[in-house]
Amino acid sequence: MTPATQTAPDDLVGISTGHAASAHAVHAPSPGAIARLIHDLRELFKVKVVGLVLVTGWGGFYLGSMQSGISTLQRGLLDALLGIGLVSAGAGALNEALERTTDALMKRTADRPLASGRFPLSVGIVAGLGSLALGALWLALHTNLVTVALALLTAFTYVAIYTPLKRVTSLATFIGAFPGAT
Repeated sequence: MTPATQTAPDDLVGISTGHAASAHAVHAPSPGAIARLIHDLRELFKVKVVGLVLVTGWGGFYLGSMQSGISTLQRGLLDALLGIGLVSAGAGALNEALERTTDALMKRTADRPLASGRFPLSVGIVAGLGSLALGALWLALHTNLVTVALALLTAFTYVAIYTPLKRVTSLATFIGAFPGAT
């Protein structure tokens, strides 16, 4: 029996190329692999935190629109929330990249994708920077420069000031309140 006619293992699906001497196999993901990837991406981008950021962003827009007399439901709201969500997700991924070693030591955070080693550090950094850049670009194209500046300042304060200070001083909680409020 030649290799081309042998039965593929259970986790491989054979694809015939029409050539008698060769067959190409495509690796099918193991059961649960896609669900695990989605879960890991949700953890990396801190989707629950992003959801809270979007709710507060919507609340600010709602209050501002009520004060100014504009409609509370409009395309500008969706554009702003999409950009803010992307910037927030990028900041969350960069936060996890910076804290991966301490996250690995804590029971609550040890299973995060960077802390557990399921994603390499480079993936966390590229995903975080990519999401930040995409969100800033979206905001620049669809909102205004004030919104872009506030979103990036918030991300910078969270990632570059609050995150490293958490290990040094309890004042980090006070400082972290500013990006949280912004």
